[in-house]
Formats: sequence, C-alpha cells, structure tokens
Amino acid sequence: VSSFEMATQEKSPIENVKNRKTYNADDFVDLLLYVEVNGNVFGGYRQDLLVSPLNVVEKEFFVCHECKGLMRNACQIGEEQTPVCEVCVTEGVSSHPMMRSRKMIPELQTKCPLATRGCVWNGTVCGVQEHLNVCQEVVVKCKNTCDVILPRKELDEHLKHLCMKRIVESDHCHFSLIYRDLLQHYDVCLEVQLSCPNKCDVIVKRKLLSSHIDTDCPNSVVECPYRKFGCEEVMKRCELEDHTRVNEIVHLQSTTLFAVCKMEEMEKKMQQMEKEIVSSDIVIQDLKQKVQQ
Repeated sequence: VSSFEMATQEKSPIENVKNRKTYNADDFVDLLLYVEVNGNVFGGYRQDLLVSPLNVVEKEFFVCHECKGLMRNACQIGEEQTPVCEVCVTEGVSSHPMMRSRKMIPELQTKCPLATRGCVWNGTVCGVQEHLNVCQEVVVKCKNTCDVILPRKELDEHLKHLCMKRIVESDHCHFSLIYRDLLQHYDVCLEVQLSCPNKCDVIVKRKLLSSHIDTDCPNSVVECPYRKFGCEEVMKRCELEDHTRVNEIVHLQSTTLFAVCKMEEMEKKMQQMEKEIVSSDIVIQDLKQKVQQ
C-alpha cells in the first residue's frame, strides 16, 4: 500500500491555514509539521520554510491513524484497516517522535511564512510571532475601519492618500473631517471661493456672495431708483447709470408730479384734520354747557 493510499483524509492544520491571508506563530508551527504531496497531507517538516532543509521525509511512508506521524512500517492494522504506529499502541502519543519534534521546533532556523510574497526575514521559529507583528508582507486591516485589507507595507500610503475614512482638513476653512465627506462639505463651506452666478468674472467667498450680488455685481438685475416715482424699468446694475442719464428729464418730471400729488394729498389731509378739529371744538362746547347746567 502506497503512502498516498494510506494518507488520512481528515482535515489537517495545513488545510486550515495554507490559504489564509494572515498567520500567527501557532499556524506557522502547524505548517512546519505537515507536508502536502499531490493533495495528501503527511507529518514532517516543510522543507521550503526551513533555512537548512532536514532529511526527514524519504520515499514512501505510512501515516499513523492516531497521531498522524510518519512511519516506515505499519505495526498494527485496526478493524477499519488503518495503520497505527508502535509508539501510539504501546507508549501513547506524547512520546511519539513527531511530538518530540514539536519540542525541537522553536530553535529551528526558518524563513518568514510569507517568504513567497517577498519577505527576506530569517530567524528561529520562536521569533516568528514577533516578526509577524511587524512583517511588511502581513495583510492587515485599515486602522480607520474602512474595510480595506492590504499588506502592511502599503498601509502608510493608504492611510495618507487613499483611505476614504482618513481625517483631512478643509483647504478653505481648515475644518477637520473624514475624506469621504469632503465634497459634501465643500457644497456648504462658507469659505469656499465661488464664481458669481451672474457671470461677472468675480470670484468671492460663499459667505460674501449674497452681499456681492445685492450690492456690487454689475450683472445683477435691479430696479430703477425712481420706481417709487413711477419708473418701472429694470436693468443690469451696469446699465443703471446710462438709464438715469438718458431719462433724467422724465425722472425729474415724474418726481415733480409725485411731489405735487403728495402735496395735494397732504392738503386734503390737513383740511380733513381742520374739520375734525372744528367738530371736536363743537363737541367740547356742548359738553361744557351740559356741565354748567
């Protein structure tokens, strides 16, 4: 029976971690202790992860059904025709060579688990976790909780220039906010420079725009200042001077007529007031006579 035929079909540690984007030291130990050949998983050392390869796996082996360790010969076949090593039968799993090899692992010289991604770190297995905490090839989440996952070496650039949740400062009012809200902020920021909507070529801050349109913009539509005297013309502010100059006589006439009308109204009011005064005097006289009687 070949080693491939006798290989366990149970899910092994290497199957659990080989496709992960991130690793910790425990995962790495599992990776070191299992080898995969043509889809079959065996106990042993991962030669590609060691700085100095060990000649542990040779030719064909059986895999112990109990401890998943490698053995040259199956010393016992159970009821289900599965191979069990002699150590597991007589002494228990704790003294198995594979368990002893686990104790040797911390001092083995190894490469970074992410060496295939470009990391050149070498060190002992016991230093893997410390290295992974700073390894630039480890995939990490953005600190701003923007849901982006990327290699640690790209994190600084992401945080400074790409993250949609990075804190930025408005170029206009210096208000701090997250980047994804910046365009929305620009739509209401009072310090943003805007072109006059009347196309007068003036650029002014939003907070001063209304004042500019109401008092200064040459293209704002305005009423003739003699409107209350009867002129109903409307025009651009830049045309107002010509309008008043051309219509000076008309405006003077309408102003005079307005003044005459106002004077007549005032005379009528005065006459009405005199009548009311006379009426009041009569009433007062009548009241005096009644009081005397």
